[in-house]
Amino acid sequence: MSGISIEHLNKSYASVAVLRDVNLQVEDGEFLVLLGPSGCGKSTLLNAIAGLEEINSGAIRINGADVSALEPSQRGIAMVFQSYALYPTMSVYRNMAFGLKIAGLPKTEVEQRVAWAAKLLQLDHLLDRKPAALSGGQRQRVAIGRALVRRAAVYLFDEPLSNLDAKLRTETRIELKKLHSELASTIVYVTHDQVEAMTLASRIAVMNGGVIEQCADPTTIYDTPATLFVAGFVGSPAMNLFHGRLVSEGGQRFADIGHARVSLDRYRFSGEAADQRIVLGIRPESIALAVEGAEAFEAEVRFVEPLGADTLCWFDLGGASYCARMTPAAARGVAGRRRLGIDLDRLSVFAEATGFRL
Repeated sequence: MSGISIEHLNKSYASVAVLRDVNLQVEDGEFLVLLGPSGCGKSTLLNAIAGLEEINSGAIRINGADVSALEPSQRGIAMVFQSYALYPTMSVYRNMAFGLKIAGLPKTEVEQRVAWAAKLLQLDHLLDRKPAALSGGQRQRVAIGRALVRRAAVYLFDEPLSNLDAKLRTETRIELKKLHSELASTIVYVTHDQVEAMTLASRIAVMNGGVIEQCADPTTIYDTPATLFVAGFVGSPAMNLFHGRLVSEGGQRFADIGHARVSLDRYRFSGEAADQRIVLGIRPESIALAVEGAEAFEAEVRFVEPLGADTLCWFDLGGASYCARMTPAAARGVAGRRRLGIDLDRLSVFAEATGFRL
């Protein structure tokens, strides 16, 4: 067992609260991603788990034991940082073996652990090279291997792919996914890249302003965001957000967004919701050119953005810009004022006053 329990965690720098009453349960063998913009507190939370940041109050438990006051070396964790932090004069083998030798492990065990990690990460043919002779992706694999040989209860990753180019990020992301499935280790991973989060995570904890706004599996985060912040942050392009009113008439409910009315009869409200100011959320792929008889609204197409497999159509409604994701064939020749239909089964409704999902 190597789960992590974070209870009522608070961290401040002088009068600035960085983490505010954070509660989080990371299950044994889970790949949990802390996702959020710069300054949201995700790296501070990771460093607190590692013991690199002192906390003001609360508790951190690893495998059921309270480690809040323990040194990093006593917590049974291994960490991979954003920078590779490799010793430039040491070979790959010596970089991976250094910590084990310092810990006093027998030579044969050091050799076995390094060989195991090198084979797992496809580094066995590079063990004699120094970091300067490696690519960025290879260096990052060495940094990961240095953590793996520790055989820790928990592995912590702090934006490990941010220094790689797009192609290497994709390749290394796939390797990390395979690595987790083979090791079944508990991993907490920090990133601001939502593609990394969606592809790697068992669950995603979306952070904003020192609090966790939602923690759920990637599909739930994307399809049913719990707050306006999550709706706007997760997804590229972001969810379209239409401000309007929740209106009840003749036993039916509508979202009145000024230039159109959208039926909410198929929307599942989480509880009783009185008529009020709301924000209607619609993903770009849930908007398409309307067929006859479908519920639709008219909007002016401003420009079309071909992306290869997809095409983004940007349109104007009431002076604000919104986006529809279409196939290249469907978007061909789209211009001027067009009728746009909505997938009524994939709506999100938020209270404008609180930002919470209704």
